[in-house]
Amino acid sequence: MINVYDFSSLKLEVEKVIKKKIDVTKSSFKAPEIHIELDHVQVNEKVKFDKDSIHYITDEGVTVQGYLIKLSNYSRPYFDYVLHRPSILPKFHVCNCSTLDEMRLKGRFHGRYIFANTQSLMSECDEGGGGLDDPRVCSNCIGSIDLPRDLRTKGFVEEYQKEATQIGIFTPTELPIHRNIDEYGYMKDWSERTKAYRASKNYICESCGIKLAGATFFLETHHINSNRSDDREANLKCLCVLCHSKVDEYHIENYQQGKLKSKLEEFKRLFKSNG
Repeated sequence: MINVYDFSSLKLEVEKVIKKKIDVTKSSFKAPEIHIELDHVQVNEKVKFDKDSIHYITDEGVTVQGYLIKLSNYSRPYFDYVLHRPSILPKFHVCNCSTLDEMRLKGRFHGRYIFANTQSLMSECDEGGGGLDDPRVCSNCIGSIDLPRDLRTKGFVEEYQKEATQIGIFTPTELPIHRNIDEYGYMKDWSERTKAYRASKNYICESCGIKLAGATFFLETHHINSNRSDDREANLKCLCVLCHSKVDEYHIENYQQGKLKSKLEEFKRLFKSNG
């Protein structure tokens, strides 16, 4: 069984930090239902391929497991040896299989796709019985994961995807989400974010009131709760380098070494009356 949200190890680490047990029986998270058409550019941006799964990253940053189908994959019917009849239905992919690798290698990873974690029904050719039918899993995905050869999207969704409510790990606020964070813990758009925030404060230190519109290098943006990825405006404070260097023991120590020390000393030299 493939777990969509199995964060049991992370749960233990969180419990160590917050020093209390997380009641897994009260987990109420339900993965959002997704059935969306994407072009190949959106697939490259929003879909994550792993050796045993495929995930879509929502605009809210939630990572959801599902499957991928390339639309208009066949121009004419082929004989499906598993179904024992002609078919024109594309196969659905549940992992980064050799078929997808070959498509990328030969420059065929283009066109339009469906990512979904709900059942898909598509028009079958007349030779295959016509009407709407449920696509079958890719044979090379079966080779990567232990799945039945005749698995359809309905069976995959019902039997091989598991809601967080069933696993019982985290509530929505406790679920980790996909974040675009750099190696130092800042959001990757932090440079633009801090510029915009300081400008919104008219380049004035919110602690001592010094105006640094002509010397913005010495004006910094402080994360009040020390979480560098929490860029909510309520968690930000515009501070001159001197005030920033005094906010807590960590900053006091940090500004006594390297480039930060030089920056602080230069500020004191240029703005002696504020030192």
